[in-house]
This record gives sequence, structure tokens and C-alpha cells, in this order.
Amino acid sequence: MSLPLIKKIFTTLILIALSYGIFYLLCQKSNLNVEIHGLDLISQAEIQDKLSGFDLANKALIQINPRLISKQLSLSPLVKSVKAKIRLFPKYQLSIFVQEAKPWAIYRDSILDEQAQVLIESKVSAIKYQSNAINRLYAEFHQSDSPLLELMSTRSLSEAELSLLKNSSDNINDNIALIAANTINGADMRPLRLIRVNKINNVFFYSDKLKFVTGVLNDELFSRVKRLDTVIPKMIELNQKQELAYVDLSLSTDEIILGKPN
Repeated sequence: MSLPLIKKIFTTLILIALSYGIFYLLCQKSNLNVEIHGLDLISQAEIQDKLSGFDLANKALIQINPRLISKQLSLSPLVKSVKAKIRLFPKYQLSIFVQEAKPWAIYRDSILDEQAQVLIESKVSAIKYQSNAINRLYAEFHQSDSPLLELMSTRSLSEAELSLLKNSSDNINDNIALIAANTINGADMRPLRLIRVNKINNVFFYSDKLKFVTGVLNDELFSRVKRLDTVIPKMIELNQKQELAYVDLSLSTDEIILGKPN
């Protein structure tokens, strides 16, 4: 028997042995170590609770379907996407990578994500999900340091209008952060906490210290808000002196009014 043939047979036997070994591992009860990545709003306990329905400890690896696990975990309105992977080496491990759907604002008992899409339509449906993360969002919303804006309107707003309000609030918040970073009393400059659209369709943005009057909710709103960039040095100066209470960007001209406290 030639040497090349012996090598070929030997290699084939090794591959067969490895395949059998892997198959043997897949058929054993998994006793999986579960690692969950990417959580902020959602707790580890909530994910573990969802996983309990799969009875992972009493299943062989070959019986565990990562796609099914990903699909089940993706049902939460606070989850944007999930990817589950099983690893055999160096130890049995189920790795779950979660991308959360980050909240932006609460609007008429709805939580909107960063793209102004509705995550949760009402607290009734939130309770239906039995999610501590969702209930915590509603609870934190009423605290002054909540990451969620309150969005009030006397009428229903379209997706385009919600996106316009989000982009405008982001710009204002960026400028508030810039003022805060450049003033001694900057810690008092907090992000926006309220957006209000009144009966005549005018938009007002509120932080704890400042009011921003921005005029009618139309396609020009973001352009008017962007004009804020040009008066940041003056706003920093007035804020140092505690002499800034409101900013009026609603004028049809390029004029901006910086108002002092009464």
C-alpha cells in the first residue's frame, strides 16, 4: 500500500472520528452556559424568563434551535433584533446578541423609538407583554431625569411630523449640551423634557430652564431650529449671567429673540 494512500485513509479516519465526536456532543444534554449581550433597558432576568420556556437544561444541543430562540425574543417591542448562536468550544455556550429599540418620546400613551415609530401603543398592551422593562419606562418617564420626552399635541401627528419633531429636538439638545459644556453652571442645563403642539399648530420645546418657541409645525421647522447654531456664543454668555429664559425662532425673518427672565 502506497504512502499517499495510507495518508488519505488516515485523514479520512480522523475526519470520521471528529464527526462522530461532534455528533456525540450534540446528542448530550446541553447544560448550556448562556451569555446575553447588548442589554440596557431590558434586564438579564427578563431574557432568562423568556428562555425558560425552551427548557434548555434538559435538551440536547441538536434539539436547540437558535433561530426559534431569536424569533421568540424578538417579539418584545423593546427589541429591534436578536441573534442567537451556539458554540461547542471551549465550552457549551448560547450567546445571545440583542439590539434594543431605544425609546425617544412618549406620546398619548405610546412610546416612540429613535425613528419615531411606535414601540408600545398603550399601557394596556404594555401590561400584556408582562415586561419589567416596559413598566420601568413608564415609571421613569414621570421622573425629572427620565430619558423620555413628553410629547403633547391637540391632534394626531403623522409619521413625517413625528420625525420632524425628533430631528428638531435632537438639534436643540445638541446645542443645550454645547452650552452646558461651556458655562460654569452648565450642570443646570438639562435636555428637553417636553414638546408641545398647540391648537393653532405652533411648536414649543421645553427643558427645565429654557423654552424654545419655534413657530408652525411645517416643513420649515427644522430650518428654523438650525438657526439656533448661530447664536450659541451669545446664549453661553447670557446663561453665565443667569439671564436666558427663552429663545424665539418663530419669526419669518432671520431674527432670533433671546429672552431674559421676567
